[in-house]
Amino acid sequence: MALWAYFTAGDSIRMLSLTASQLAETPRVRDLQQAYLWYAMEARQYAILRRWIDPEDPNFNEQRTLLLAVLAIFIQTHPRDDLTGLIESLFPGGKGPVSALWDSARVFAACGRYAQAITLGKLAFGRAVLRRCQMANEIARWLIDSDETERAREILAIAIRGPAEKLDDDFVSSLHALFELSAEDQRIVLLDAFLPKGDRRGASNRDELAAACLLGWSGQYALAEQCLMHVFQQPAWAGDNT
Repeated sequence: MALWAYFTAGDSIRMLSLTASQLAETPRVRDLQQAYLWYAMEARQYAILRRWIDPEDPNFNEQRTLLLAVLAIFIQTHPRDDLTGLIESLFPGGKGPVSALWDSARVFAACGRYAQAITLGKLAFGRAVLRRCQMANEIARWLIDSDETERAREILAIAIRGPAEKLDDDFVSSLHALFELSAEDQRIVLLDAFLPKGDRRGASNRDELAAACLLGWSGQYALAEQCLMHVFQQPAWAGDNT
């Protein structure tokens, strides 16, 4: 009865307090967990949500999933709420688990909140060791949708220059997107970064294959074939990321 009275009065703070008391007694009840998260967002008490993405908590994955599900619904039903302070409260100083940063970014992007998605996505990208090209591809799309083409180019360029990135589908997608977003003079610089120098003995197979892709997209098929032929003449394992 008390909860209904607070709800009718629109008193989010008291609804949150009452729900927190009930949750303390029965912490595993999913409906209470969802209500608690919802009222916390309604009351803008974002800091108390931080424990739901604590990687030290044994229920981290389950709690993160629930928080993101509630957040997605909250964003959709509150289109005019800019959620000021949410990101800083959940990830103070831009710190937090990469998985939580990235999954939160994708929730915001799916709801068309590209400004928050880009902020969170870049934080995740900056700390990630793996899947950086995959992240860059998504962030670039958000930036393009926000008319930030040059910033999209920048993050794609950073991603493909990472020495740990293998030449896989995500790498090629990043490379092709960067090529398409580049002017002719920028394409020349991009190609030069991957073309082998000197006698090619120290050339990376990954870089030569990337150069072959760029040459092919530019219509320079003979030079692309030369790069491919050199790669095919190398040992099966050359110690690089191909």
